[in-house]
Amino acid sequence: MTGYILLSVIGISAISLIGISAIALGEVRTKENSALLVFLVGLAIGALLGDLIIHLLPEIYEEIGTIAVWYLAGGVITFSLIEKILHWRHDHSSSNSRIEPIGWMNLAADGLHNLIDGALVAVAYLVSLPVGVATTLAVALHELPQEFGDYGILRLAGFPKYQALGFNFLSALLAVIGALIVIARGDAAIEKKSFVLAFASGGFIYLIFLLFRRLGHELTPQRVALGSVAFVVGIATMWLVGFLE
Repeated sequence: MTGYILLSVIGISAISLIGISAIALGEVRTKENSALLVFLVGLAIGALLGDLIIHLLPEIYEEIGTIAVWYLAGGVITFSLIEKILHWRHDHSSSNSRIEPIGWMNLAADGLHNLIDGALVAVAYLVSLPVGVATTLAVALHELPQEFGDYGILRLAGFPKYQALGFNFLSALLAVIGALIVIARGDAAIEKKSFVLAFASGGFIYLIFLLFRRLGHELTPQRVALGSVAFVVGIATMWLVGFLE
């Protein structure tokens, strides 16, 4: 089953390169809040919030109960501290780096999520081939709208377009690491997944707050309307994915 597992998680990781479609549609101009960028970030916020409310939080609560609140709070506090530290370094750096902390935070939270996704796919294949294939398809459906949004967040943070694709792909490759851990250690490796997901979800909650705050400073009424439409599309997409599952 190892070959099927690795092929599946590499395929899921490759979905992160879907941001190249945004490049094909037109350059996303970070400083000018282009319509495409606003749509992608609005989609990201909707997909993140939809995934949290419809999928992640109910699953976490079902598996570990109210203790999840402490891990969620820990994620929010940790990512808040990371943001403050990165902002301080950004403001005092002599390198004139234009990368905003929100980009690195998105990579960190998404990387944890990808790690768990890879582990889940591996465990599913250990159950049976049909279960593994079904889980792979479910994870891929989750990733499609989120990867468009992740690319938009990285561009908003100031990453050049090909760096945004590259870093997003590296974050996605953590799914391979998650799968390899399960291959090496078996089902025991997945026992802590809900705690890691709860912590990552806290990071996503803080990230959503930052994205709302970041976009709200500069948008025109037309851009706000466009972002709102994308936000609804993101939530609706995650609801549809959950319905199809």
